[in-house]
Amino acid sequence: MDTASVQEAPISIILHAGAGESYREGAESIPDFLRTLAADASERLSAGTSALDVVVHVTAALEDHPQFNAGKGASLNIEGEHERYKLEAAVIDGATGEYRGVLGVRRTRNPVRLAHALLKNEKIVMVSGAGTDDLAASHGLEMVDNSYFTVPDKRTYWANNVHRHGSIKIERHGTVGAVAMDKKGNLAAANSTGGTMFKIVGRIGDTAISGAGIYADSDIAIVCSGSGEAILKSRVASRIADGFHHGVDLQTAMKSALMASADHDINSSCGVIALTRGGNMISLCNARTFAVAKAQSTSYAEACIMQNSFTHLRQLTFLEDAECTVGYAKYPTMDGQAILKLHGGRQLTGLDRDIFKSVWNTLERSVDALMEFHGKTCCSCTTSQEGIQIFPHSSLSLLEKKTPQHILFLDHGESRSDQAWQYILSETQKIACDAQLPVGTLQIQIDFLGMERVHLGVSIQEKTPSLFPKCAEYQSSYLGCPSTEAGPRAINLPALKEGAKMLAEILGSS
Repeated sequence: MDTASVQEAPISIILHAGAGESYREGAESIPDFLRTLAADASERLSAGTSALDVVVHVTAALEDHPQFNAGKGASLNIEGEHERYKLEAAVIDGATGEYRGVLGVRRTRNPVRLAHALLKNEKIVMVSGAGTDDLAASHGLEMVDNSYFTVPDKRTYWANNVHRHGSIKIERHGTVGAVAMDKKGNLAAANSTGGTMFKIVGRIGDTAISGAGIYADSDIAIVCSGSGEAILKSRVASRIADGFHHGVDLQTAMKSALMASADHDINSSCGVIALTRGGNMISLCNARTFAVAKAQSTSYAEACIMQNSFTHLRQLTFLEDAECTVGYAKYPTMDGQAILKLHGGRQLTGLDRDIFKSVWNTLERSVDALMEFHGKTCCSCTTSQEGIQIFPHSSLSLLEKKTPQHILFLDHGESRSDQAWQYILSETQKIACDAQLPVGTLQIQIDFLGMERVHLGVSIQEKTPSLFPKCAEYQSSYLGCPSTEAGPRAINLPALKEGAKMLAEILGSS
């Protein structure tokens, strides 16, 4: 047996094209592009290319893609007409700990290649301003006019909105980047951005700042995308690394860091990709979308546009007990929409009878409080991957007809009590009354699987179309969206935060 081959590490690559709050024009093509790029990176790593060279190559390719906010396609700053693009990038070689960052880049086609050139040839760690492009030219990198970075859709958006930029509640931001591990087990990270739309002159984000938007050492590599100020304040990348080095599960460390960034600014959003020396790759976000792709020596390249990884934020929670948490949805399709999330990733239909009753009581209390607080007369509920979605509304006319077989509330599953079906039957019938559904629209199926378990299902009868909240606006143009429960971000999150506080007081006194 070849000893060298046994000692080779499993190569890995994970890349991202930015976290954001809405789908971009032509979003359908993004996963295919990212998948192809991840596959190419995997081939390079398999051929022996270093992780550092691969993350630079990948990030440069993302900079050249006009749909992403880095390099060509970057966001315009507030000046707009003069030197409108000032870009940022950074690279870290995890094997050596060497880091280089470049800020205020105006004429270098690929800022990440400049950061790479500095890492290989210069002692200076970070450079900003006019000298940045002079260094790029001295290293023989491709130079362009500042107008090269312009793409029509962002130029149009700037022109149409610059006069009201101070009142725009949802940031247009984004980053591109990658982390990789080569055959020697070395890790590396690279990140690049055009910054936020309408940024003031001189503004610096998190992307090129070690410990904030990027981190790599011999054990873990991390890059971030999103609201730069919140990421900087909460030191997202180093917070994740610190947790990981102290024995915290990687996903738990990432969730904690993302929650911390949201605590600094409820309007912020962030996406993170991370890779460990053990080959563990995770991507999480509290943004509406996060475009990612990955590949390993043990699997084919995959790509997707991720959805928000969090059911709701801490600030939007209004009820929590031993079994579940209830809070407002950050991405609602209806006013007052809330989500009940069971602790531990459990499903409603797999609960013991007593726990099921407890959760149901919590759901009823939440529904009553939401309807009273928002002045609604009806409420609909449905299960989803995220939990139990709660939709308070004034009229069934707000709901649209869907397929006859749509599951209204409970999907099939198992309950570990032979008595649970009696409770479920009575409570499910109550749903029909509370939601003012026509008699006979609910169909309940209960099958005994022995004395300790029952199999149950609740669905709409074929003869009557089910009722379900209308889709978010973007879904008609982007059919790849997997969730009908998630809409665009709530415009006034601070007000929603105050509403959650008031609801918590109401529920606490009831």
